[in-house]
Amino acid sequence: MPYHSFTIIEAPSGTVLFSEQIKRWGNVFINFKSVADPIEVVGKGRIASMDPSTEVGGVELGVNWCEIHVQIPIIWDEHLMRPYAFLKTVGDAIGTPIAWPISLVVRDDDDGFVE
Repeated sequence: MPYHSFTIIEAPSGTVLFSEQIKRWGNVFINFKSVADPIEVVGKGRIASMDPSTEVGGVELGVNWCEIHVQIPIIWDEHLMRPYAFLKTVGDAIGTPIAWPISLVVRDDDDGFVE
């Protein structure tokens, strides 16, 4: 199945505009991928925010990052890019928000199903 990636445009004012396609996704499962191997899916979850001013672990997301609520870790020992508190790996983050680069997030066309 084809995966759909996010389209991000940096507006001159610094505002991040997202494609209409993302807005139509609604509350669907997403896959988030490894920074070390961008082909490898490390977990599944749902996007909670794409607002750069949203804080995760006390730090604003910033441009081109999103807040994900981790629901299904696939590679449990994958290190978080922005660890905080006791959250160091994808496996630690079940049910909690993490910050992840939007370029490594794709829609899960299986809607969370894991074989």
